[in-house]
Amino acid sequence: MSERLRPDYTRSPSLEDLLNSHASAEAALHAGDHYIALVNARNEGRIDIEAAALLRCGAVDQVMGWPELSGALTGLPHFAYGTWCRGDTKKALAEIEKFEQFGTLHEFGAA
Repeated sequence: MSERLRPDYTRSPSLEDLLNSHASAEAALHAGDHYIALVNARNEGRIDIEAAALLRCGAVDQVMGWPELSGALTGLPHFAYGTWCRGDTKKALAEIEKFEQFGTLHEFGAA
């Protein structure tokens, strides 16, 4: 392998580097960096992004069981995801149907 193509392992990114790798908590969430989104959402005071990031980190019962967090998700697709994860598929489908861009999911699920 050419020397110029070898990765440089002499410097690992710091936590600060990672936290600053996205313009916002929302950008980190959209990029799939859920933990970074969670930390940045807490710093930015974005409870909606915090709740969504916690869901994506697997803390479904904690989010959906805490009214302040689940309330922050009301009206967002993440609420439908959390509802579905808890097994209430009928309620999740009703939530999904509220979003025009998710209309094809109903057809897909009914097939």
